[in-house]
Amino acid sequence: MQKTILTMLLLLSCVVLFAQELHISRTIPSRYFGTDRKLLISLPEGYYDSSSLKKRYQVAYVFDAQNDYFFRYAASLIQNLNFSGSFEPTIIVGIRSTNRRFEFTPKLLSDGPYKSWTKTGGADSLLPHLESEVFPYITQQFRTSPVRIGLGHSLGATFLTWCLTSGRRMFDAHIMISPNYEYDNEQLISRIKGTPASHNTFVYLARGKDDSYETRFAPGIEKAVPLYREKLELQYEVLDVNNHGNTYLTGFINGLTAYHRSIYGKAENTIKRFTALAENYGYKLNADQINMISYNYFMRPGTWQEAVKIFDWGLKWYPEDINLYDSMSEAYENAGNKAEAIKYCQKGLQQLEEQKVKTGQANEGQKKYIEGRLAKLKG
Repeated sequence: MQKTILTMLLLLSCVVLFAQELHISRTIPSRYFGTDRKLLISLPEGYYDSSSLKKRYQVAYVFDAQNDYFFRYAASLIQNLNFSGSFEPTIIVGIRSTNRRFEFTPKLLSDGPYKSWTKTGGADSLLPHLESEVFPYITQQFRTSPVRIGLGHSLGATFLTWCLTSGRRMFDAHIMISPNYEYDNEQLISRIKGTPASHNTFVYLARGKDDSYETRFAPGIEKAVPLYREKLELQYEVLDVNNHGNTYLTGFINGLTAYHRSIYGKAENTIKRFTALAENYGYKLNADQINMISYNYFMRPGTWQEAVKIFDWGLKWYPEDINLYDSMSEAYENAGNKAEAIKYCQKGLQQLEEQKVKTGQANEGQKKYIEGRLAKLKG
């Protein structure tokens, strides 16, 4: 009996450990490719913690994940950027290809040097595979927010451009390193010209220099830059890298941090982003999340007024949240505006009294804390 119990406990612990594995692979069927497709998935640290079970995460899709080292680099980079406070916690999904030349390219529309490639045109299968099979699967299996980020290098970035110009909402941010716009007499340049403006779309585009591939791809990329600038939020740079195979090493870091700064560099950008997510996809931050954003990114010398803007936005969404009143008071105090700091302490106390009348319950601990801050401010 004792052995049986011990065996059951060991089996149960194995099940729990397996269930909580942060780096996993999954296989899903695809009617677009007529075969099973493999995904690599890396979950953020703390995904299974009891304090995080209601949290939803943005998802980064990494193309060319059939190269294990490439995927591991991208996943490790994103997780480390998160640890340093330079990126949000993120679920990373690797898209493994069996024939990248086929899957990442649109159909050839003309004769030319790419006619020698034995098989092209798989972008028309990979895009709906993502949209109809991969995205729904990840959404069903994991706690995701609506935010999707695409990372691609070389032909992977070429495919991301195909997604960007498809007329569908595939990704909110596109990190595209050294794409091949030379392909098929610059077919993708023509598509970029015909793409409608999208002010909620972020693009980081980069290339290297002084390398045979980079030199070949540079003219097409340079043609694309002004076209992108007319239509969406673009950050472009020429990397000090002289090897096409290495441009993603620097490009992914710069692209991900640039995207993060585009959201959290200014309070108005943060508010714009999450307001759009709420209005377009029903993804609304709660009061604690708004409070945390301000403390993580704006509650520091030089950006106290930005913090005030975040708390003001939060109070418009959650006018009964006592913690937001207290945080607003603290932000004003740090900004040197004692009168407004006192005002928001008083508003917090007023809300506590109104809630006591409504519910019949008093939060004496919170009341005592705010009264202490108020006395300190007046003293």
